[in-house]
Parts: sequence; C-alpha cells; structure tokens
Amino acid sequence: MITVMGMLFLLSHLPGDATDLHLPAGVDKLLHGAAYALLAVTVLFALPGPAEGGSSGRNAVLTLIVCLIYGLLDEWHQSFVPGRDASGLDLLADGAGALLVVVVWVRLGRGTKDEGRRTKDERRGTRDEGRGMRDEGRGTKDEG
Repeated sequence: MITVMGMLFLLSHLPGDATDLHLPAGVDKLLHGAAYALLAVTVLFALPGPAEGGSSGRNAVLTLIVCLIYGLLDEWHQSFVPGRDASGLDLLADGAGALLVVVVWVRLGRGTKDEGRRTKDERRGTRDEGRGMRDEGRGTKDEG
C-alpha cells in the first residue's frame, strides 16, 4: 500500500510538461481509475481479514475512505506542481477506480467467513432438532 502511494506521489510530483503524453481524451481518467483501483487492492490486503476479526463491510468503507482522502491530498499536492492543477474530475476517476475494486471484492465474497457459515434453513433445522431432543428428554423425565 505504501509503495503504491509513493509511486502515485512521485507521478503527481512530475511537472506538467513531463506528463504531457498527448493521450486521447478521457484516457487520463482511465489511468487515474486504474491507479486507484490498484491502491484499493493494496488497502484491502492491508486491512485485517475475517480470521483476524476484520469485517468486510468495514473494510470496504475504510478502503474507499483511504483512497478518496489520498486522492484528495494528491490533487491538492498537484496544485503546487508547476504545470499541474487540481481536478475534481481526476478525483472522481480515482474514486470510481477504488469503488470498482470494492464492489467486485464484495460481490466475490472476499473478506467473509465461508467456513462455519450456515444457511437459514440449516440453522432452523438445527434449532428444531435441538428442540426435539429437549422435548424427548422432558417426556422421559415426566414419565419417570
């Protein structure tokens, strides 16, 4: 995560003439999205997983917050670099890249405990079986 943040900082620190690649319109926004998607992946891996007591919902929100705050600071930093300026559209692209990763991560079920999870029917069946055992035990106790 720190490595990706450092790379983003170094790229942001390049003067405007050094980054003028004559890209087609919109491609720079795709590059912003890709860079912050990579940052989001590294943030997700840096946060504690379910085995360490982490929560997938909390990790998703924290990842978006970290990426957006870093994107905001990055845009602010660029405002001091000659030939560069801060751009709300760049920040929007940063957030979109991070959001894409988080949505895919949540949809794939990353960060959730699959082991030991039971469906609602399985829980209901276990409860019914347990109740039946108690009823049987009570029945024999009343008879004796």
